Amino acid sequence: MNKFLLTLSLVFGLLFTVSAFEEHDHENLRIDYVNPEYMLISDAVQSELRQHPVWQNFISHQGVWYVRFNQSNGLPHRAMGAPIYVGGATPTDKALNFINDNFDLYSLPLDEIRAGKEIESPNFYFANFYQVHQGMNVIDSRLMVKMTKDGGVIQFGMDVHSNIELSTDPVIGLDKAKEIAATDIHGNLTINAEDNLSILPIPLHRSYDYRRVYTLVVEQYEDGNEHGNYSVYVDAVTGEILSRYNRIQATGLTINGESSPGSLPSTPTIEGLPYLDVTIGGTPYQTNIDGVINVPFTGSQSANVRLQGEWARVYSGGSTPYGGGSTPSFTTTVDDTDTVFINSW
Repeated sequence: MNKFLLTLSLVFGLLFTVSAFEEHDHENLRIDYVNPEYMLISDAVQSELRQHPVWQNFISHQGVWYVRFNQSNGLPHRAMGAPIYVGGATPTDKALNFINDNFDLYSLPLDEIRAGKEIESPNFYFANFYQVHQGMNVIDSRLMVKMTKDGGVIQFGMDVHSNIELSTDPVIGLDKAKEIAATDIHGNLTINAEDNLSILPIPLHRSYDYRRVYTLVVEQYEDGNEHGNYSVYVDAVTGEILSRYNRIQATGLTINGESSPGSLPSTPTIEGLPYLDVTIGGTPYQTNIDGVINVPFTGSQSANVRLQGEWARVYSGGSTPYGGGSTPSFTTTVDDTDTVFINSW
């Protein structure tokens, strides 16, 4: 196994591990509903959205806040800044008061927002919400507010949907959806499905295409062993498989970082780096919550890893996303027998 050691000049220590594993996943059965083209960040679009009167009014009252917009719904996907103190008996109450006090002109679907689980860490509270439209769960919807223990809001995100429009055509039956979900999956199958329909927002350029879907899981067994566990979305109107992927993966890249779980100094641990942007063979990917990218490559591929992702972005040589800094990155070559270590301090 080949190993490479590189050192980058950063102000904090990370140990990146990029591992490639033997391919076993049935990638020919994978179907993605997200077009990577619509997930690319446009500086022009981000600049336009920062000029929106609601955002300009917010920063005129609250000072400097950094934001990355969801370009499909036009709302802040993740914004962060100095603490903004709001009243409320619980973190959920404070989060709702913060949203109502600052963003009522965004016309958020607050009547469809449902409170999720409050999460407490040693230093912060996280208030989470999800969206239900006409009795249907909106997949991947999330409104999140992060605050200090004394109630200062320091981060929020609005991945929710106003003005959802759905087809009024009749839907196929659940039995038919199960049959479709199992298309081309062989072996002994067990198919489970949620009884209720959900809404799948499919990102487009500056908008979404909303589909009513059945949510199913197809379990595949061969020789008594589970070889596949497929998460599937089937369009409830057209019968099209909109998304299908095997949750049992043996192929992929894992990107780990050495981090200190508490206040420095503390003993570092190796952790997966979730939601990190990586380009492999010219195709953009993002690590999952475990720091894994599942890709159908064989042979050698060029991989470019940037210190940015869904939740954060690192700048060096400058302090703001509006100029004077660059995002560190490195490029290496991986194949199905390589482990690449990149040590940065």
